[in-house]
Amino acid sequence: MVGKSADFVVEAIGTEVKCYGPGLEPLGCIVNKPADFTIDSSGAGRGELRLYAQGNMSITVCHGGDPIPKSPFSITVAPPLDLSKVKVQGLNNRKDQDFSITTRRAGGQGKLDVMITSPSRHPVPSKLESGTANEVHTVKYIPPEEGLYRMDISYDGNPIPGSPFTVQAYGPGLQGGLVGKPAPFAINTKGAGTGGLGLTVEGPCEAKIECQDNGDGSCSVSYLPTEPGEYAINILFADQHVPGSPFKAVVQSVFDPSKVMASGPGLERGKVNETGSFIVDCSKAGEAELTIEIISDNGSKAEVHVQNNSDGTYSITYIPQCPGMYTITIKYGGHMVPKFPVHLQVDPAVDTSGVKVYGPGVEPRGEQLLDHLFQIQNGNLMCTETKIQSVY
Repeated sequence: MVGKSADFVVEAIGTEVKCYGPGLEPLGCIVNKPADFTIDSSGAGRGELRLYAQGNMSITVCHGGDPIPKSPFSITVAPPLDLSKVKVQGLNNRKDQDFSITTRRAGGQGKLDVMITSPSRHPVPSKLESGTANEVHTVKYIPPEEGLYRMDISYDGNPIPGSPFTVQAYGPGLQGGLVGKPAPFAINTKGAGTGGLGLTVEGPCEAKIECQDNGDGSCSVSYLPTEPGEYAINILFADQHVPGSPFKAVVQSVFDPSKVMASGPGLERGKVNETGSFIVDCSKAGEAELTIEIISDNGSKAEVHVQNNSDGTYSITYIPQCPGMYTITIKYGGHMVPKFPVHLQVDPAVDTSGVKVYGPGVEPRGEQLLDHLFQIQNGNLMCTETKIQSVY
């Protein structure tokens, strides 16, 4: 069978066979999708059942060599469904609302559904008018109240891109920004109905807000933070918070990671279980988060402590747990600082508890200018005699 599966059933009444199901409906098939239907011949007696599919598209069902009632069935096979071709235009905030939906080259069966919900969550009656080619459709409705409306638009039972339509706020300024620089975002009120738009920005300082009406149901907004910290951005439509509001935005100070410098012996060589140290100077880089990671080639991380000296510098100490080559990474405000990452060789720890020194030369009392013999023993691995001259 060509294209989409369609369901229909064949029912037996007396000696007759009947078919029914969506697969036999005139608009029940789509290219490259299975089309299913059912044949019920339980009451038709004995007989050979045959099916024939012809052209675009006719299905013939025969029982005992004779076509069953209503056979052949005429079916139209629709082109593949492409929801990206469905476009909505003309959503705005007028008193008497109407907008258009274009489904040109969207394929499928062309079934368009629109559901409008009022701010009080009641269905709003609407009228859908389709053009002669069934490609351009007009939706008309009258908002019964002020507030935030919801538009659910589906095509062949699938939500189109952007549905449901309501007030939408988006842009980088809703996530954060930098001190002294405008943080922009946009608000789209297309299809939301009638109502006033309210904006407030709450945070460590009073941020100046600028809003520009674009004349198409959307507006461009920016706020200017003068201090770092967390800001709450409240966006209300008809005294109701829009989806996502209040937005939490983190504003950071302007910083320059290229001006961060690090120095100290702990950047050159280390030893297992011994504290290494170095200084990171951020005094000329502005305010940002300092992050440091010291990790060996085998994945072992050294314990790192960062002490803020309150003068723009940080004292860093670490204790490696195993020998080998380590990589030191320093980031400021999420950016790598100059000359990093660097590599650090960590040497094994030296254990002197197994070294013993004994002999006449190390006795509490000795004779002046005499040679004495004593032994140095490191466990059972090595025994050496050394002759030294001591003066007491």
